Amino acid sequence: MIDFALEAKKSGEKSAIDAIYEACLIRFRPIMMTTMAALVGTLPSLLAMGQEARPVSPLVWPWWGGCCLASF
Repeated sequence: MIDFALEAKKSGEKSAIDAIYEACLIRFRPIMMTTMAALVGTLPSLLAMGQEARPVSPLVWPWWGGCCLASF
């Protein structure tokens, strides 16, 4: 996002606030799509039960929680 804001500020006659706002509008959707794809991709591991899930389950819960908290 910082690269987008700096590039917008350098290329045009925009203030820093306007450049940051534009960068946020441009980058928000790709960031959220990547986060949601990662969360949905690990959902089966999160909900898995049984003997096969035991080694993976303790790793998935903190990762999932961190992604949820970091994206909001």
